[in-house]
Amino acid sequence: MPVKRTMTALELDCDTAVNNNAGCGVSVGQASSFGPTFNADGGGWYAIERNNRFINVWFWSRRAKNVPADVVSGGKTVDTSEEFRSPTSPTQIATLTEFFDGNNIIINLTFCGDRAGAVYAASGCPSTCESYVDANPTAFVDAYFQFTSINIYT
Repeated sequence: MPVKRTMTALELDCDTAVNNNAGCGVSVGQASSFGPTFNADGGGWYAIERNNRFINVWFWSRRAKNVPADVVSGGKTVDTSEEFRSPTSPTQIATLTEFFDGNNIIINLTFCGDRAGAVYAASGCPSTCESYVDANPTAFVDAYFQFTSINIYT
Protein backbone atom coordinates (compact mmCIF):
# COMPACT_ATOMS: atom_id res chain seq x y z
CA MET A 1 0.00 0.00 0.00
CA PRO A 2 1.30 3.48 -0.73
CA VAL A 3 2.53 5.54 2.23
CA LYS A 4 0.20 8.47 1.35
CA ARG A 5 -3.43 7.42 1.71
CA THR A 6 -6.55 8.62 3.48
CA MET A 7 -7.93 5.23 4.47
CA THR A 8 -6.96 2.90 7.30
CA ALA A 9 -6.30 -0.78 6.61
CA LEU A 10 -8.47 -2.96 8.86
CA GLU A 11 -6.31 -6.05 8.28
CA LEU A 12 -2.71 -6.23 7.18
CA ASP A 13 -2.76 -9.93 6.27
CA CYS A 14 -5.40 -10.80 3.66
CA ASP A 15 -5.02 -14.56 4.08
CA THR A 16 -8.48 -15.89 4.95
CA ALA A 17 -6.95 -18.59 7.16
CA VAL A 18 -5.13 -15.97 9.23
CA ASN A 19 -7.81 -13.34 9.95
CA ASN A 20 -11.06 -15.29 10.22
CA ASN A 21 -11.89 -14.57 6.56
CA ALA A 22 -12.08 -10.82 7.22
CA GLY A 23 -10.30 -9.98 3.97
CA CYS A 24 -8.44 -6.71 3.49
CA GLY A 25 -11.08 -4.13 4.20
CA VAL A 26 -10.31 -0.48 4.70
CA SER A 27 -11.98 2.30 6.61
CA VAL A 28 -12.18 5.60 4.76
CA GLY A 29 -12.67 7.49 8.03
CA GLN A 30 -15.97 9.05 6.95
CA ALA A 31 -19.15 8.15 8.82
CA SER A 32 -21.02 9.19 5.68
CA SER A 33 -19.54 6.28 3.67
CA PHE A 34 -21.96 3.65 5.06
CA GLY A 35 -24.83 2.98 7.44
CA PRO A 36 -27.25 5.50 9.00
CA THR A 37 -25.19 8.60 8.14
CA PHE A 38 -24.85 7.44 4.53
CA ASN A 39 -28.63 6.99 4.42
CA ALA A 40 -29.33 10.36 6.08
CA ASP A 41 -27.09 12.09 3.52
CA GLY A 42 -29.10 10.54 0.69
CA GLY A 43 -26.34 8.10 -0.24
CA GLY A 44 -23.18 8.80 -2.15
CA TRP A 45 -20.93 7.77 -4.98
CA TYR A 46 -18.24 5.12 -5.06
CA ALA A 47 -15.87 4.99 -8.01
CA ILE A 48 -13.37 2.21 -8.66
CA GLU A 49 -10.63 2.36 -11.26
CA ARG A 50 -8.69 -0.80 -12.03
CA ASN A 51 -5.96 -1.57 -14.51
CA ASN A 52 -2.89 -3.84 -14.52
CA ARG A 53 -0.94 -1.48 -12.23
CA PHE A 54 -3.40 -0.35 -9.56
CA ILE A 55 -6.86 -0.32 -8.08
CA ASN A 56 -8.12 3.06 -6.88
CA VAL A 57 -11.33 3.67 -4.94
CA TRP A 58 -12.99 7.04 -4.34
CA PHE A 59 -15.99 7.96 -2.21
CA TRP A 60 -18.08 11.13 -2.13
CA SER A 61 -21.09 11.75 0.09
CA ARG A 62 -24.21 13.00 -1.69
CA ARG A 63 -23.66 16.23 0.27
CA ALA A 64 -20.03 16.67 -0.80
CA LYS A 65 -19.17 19.80 -2.76
CA ASN A 66 -16.15 18.32 -4.59
CA VAL A 67 -17.85 15.53 -6.59
CA PRO A 68 -16.44 15.45 -10.13
CA ALA A 69 -18.94 16.33 -12.85
CA ASP A 70 -18.22 13.00 -14.59
CA VAL A 71 -19.45 11.19 -11.49
CA VAL A 72 -22.55 13.32 -10.90
CA SER A 73 -23.70 13.21 -14.51
CA GLY A 74 -22.93 9.54 -15.15
CA GLY A 75 -21.67 10.40 -18.61
CA LYS A 76 -20.38 8.04 -21.25
CA THR A 77 -16.77 8.40 -20.08
CA VAL A 78 -14.93 9.27 -16.88
CA ASP A 79 -11.49 10.88 -16.68
CA THR A 80 -9.98 10.22 -13.26
CA SER A 81 -6.91 12.34 -14.04
CA GLU A 82 -8.86 15.59 -14.31
CA GLU A 83 -11.30 16.31 -11.47
CA PHE A 84 -10.68 13.35 -9.19
CA ARG A 85 -8.70 14.10 -6.05
CA SER A 86 -6.42 11.50 -4.44
CA PRO A 87 -8.13 8.12 -4.12
CA THR A 88 -9.63 7.19 -0.78
CA SER A 89 -8.10 3.73 -1.13
CA PRO A 90 -5.13 3.49 -3.53
CA THR A 91 -3.64 0.04 -4.10
CA GLN A 92 -0.50 -0.12 -6.18
CA ILE A 93 0.99 -3.57 -6.64
CA ALA A 94 3.75 -4.24 -9.16
CA THR A 95 2.31 -7.65 -9.95
CA LEU A 96 -1.40 -6.83 -9.68
CA THR A 97 -2.42 -9.52 -12.15
CA GLU A 98 -0.68 -12.11 -9.96
CA PHE A 99 -3.07 -11.35 -7.09
CA PHE A 100 -6.25 -10.14 -8.81
CA ASP A 101 -8.36 -11.70 -11.54
CA GLY A 102 -11.57 -10.48 -13.17
CA ASN A 103 -13.97 -8.52 -10.98
CA ASN A 104 -17.58 -9.29 -10.18
CA ILE A 105 -20.15 -6.93 -8.73
CA ILE A 106 -21.89 -8.64 -5.83
CA ILE A 107 -24.56 -6.77 -3.94
CA ASN A 108 -26.01 -8.48 -0.92
CA LEU A 109 -27.02 -8.09 2.69
CA THR A 110 -25.11 -10.87 4.38
CA PHE A 111 -26.59 -10.72 7.85
CA CYS A 112 -24.89 -13.91 8.99
CA GLY A 113 -22.13 -14.35 6.43
CA ASP A 114 -18.65 -15.72 7.12
CA ARG A 115 -17.44 -12.75 9.14
CA ALA A 116 -20.69 -11.93 10.96
CA GLY A 117 -21.51 -15.56 11.65
CA ALA A 118 -18.05 -16.17 13.07
CA VAL A 119 -18.17 -13.31 15.59
CA TYR A 120 -21.87 -13.23 16.51
CA ALA A 121 -21.51 -15.56 19.50
CA ALA A 122 -19.02 -13.17 21.13
CA SER A 123 -21.21 -10.11 20.50
CA GLY A 124 -23.44 -10.57 23.54
CA CYS A 125 -26.52 -10.79 21.32
CA PRO A 126 -29.10 -13.51 21.96
CA SER A 127 -29.23 -17.01 20.40
CA THR A 128 -27.53 -17.47 17.03
CA CYS A 129 -27.31 -14.93 14.24
CA GLU A 130 -29.62 -16.99 12.03
CA SER A 131 -32.20 -17.41 14.82
CA TYR A 132 -32.17 -13.70 15.62
CA VAL A 133 -32.63 -12.70 11.97
CA ASP A 134 -35.42 -15.26 11.48
CA ALA A 135 -37.28 -14.18 14.64
CA ASN A 136 -36.89 -10.39 14.21
CA PRO A 137 -37.67 -9.40 10.62
CA THR A 138 -38.80 -5.91 11.68
CA ALA A 139 -35.29 -5.21 13.00
CA PHE A 140 -34.18 -5.07 9.38
CA VAL A 141 -36.79 -2.83 7.74
CA ASP A 142 -34.07 -0.30 6.92
CA ALA A 143 -31.69 -2.92 5.52
CA TYR A 144 -31.94 -2.52 1.76
CA PHE A 145 -30.13 -1.08 -1.24
CA GLN A 146 -31.46 1.56 -3.59
CA PHE A 147 -29.37 2.36 -6.66
CA THR A 148 -29.93 5.22 -9.06
CA SER A 149 -27.43 3.68 -11.44
CA ILE A 150 -24.41 1.45 -11.76
CA ASN A 151 -22.11 2.56 -14.57
CA ILE A 152 -19.26 0.50 -15.95
CA TYR A 153 -16.64 2.03 -18.24
CA THR A 154 -14.03 0.05 -20.13
